[in-house]
Amino acid sequence: HGWVLAGCDHHRAGAAAIHIYHRIHVSAPARATFAVLADVELHPQWQASAVRTEWTSAAPHAQGATFRETHRVFGVTLQHIFAVTAYEPNRLLAYECREGLHPVRITHRVEPASTGAVVEFELQSHLSGVMRLSAPMARRMVRRVAQADFERFSRLLAARVRAAA
Repeated sequence: HGWVLAGCDHHRAGAAAIHIYHRIHVSAPARATFAVLADVELHPQWQASAVRTEWTSAAPHAQGATFRETHRVFGVTLQHIFAVTAYEPNRLLAYECREGLHPVRITHRVEPASTGAVVEFELQSHLSGVMRLSAPMARRMVRRVAQADFERFSRLLAARVRAAA
């Protein structure tokens, strides 16, 4: 398990960057791992803040597809519309927020390993205005939440693999 937590920078005028990278090894095959990651409707089962996720475009859910996700953070309900920006079956899923509180890009990569698969998660965001003042706290919080989310993801994945066997 590895974390890289980038410091605050200002690539956008007046904006504070948040860059989180996380890597985990799972014992499930890469294909099964990717299937769970790419099924965004499963997000509420492993992401603590996700309340509901639904595709807003017809299948196939590849590059260009869109989905709506409702989150509950600190008692506030937030809606986001995401668009899939990159998709390689069984390997890569990337999406970015098109409508929501602030810009965010999320990338999931899955690579086969000798025993299971390696999952890489990357989150990039820029906080502007008054929200940029909260960037140091937001980085720490997102890191903790993502770590707990991926622990839940690993358990969900293991349960689904056992059920399919």
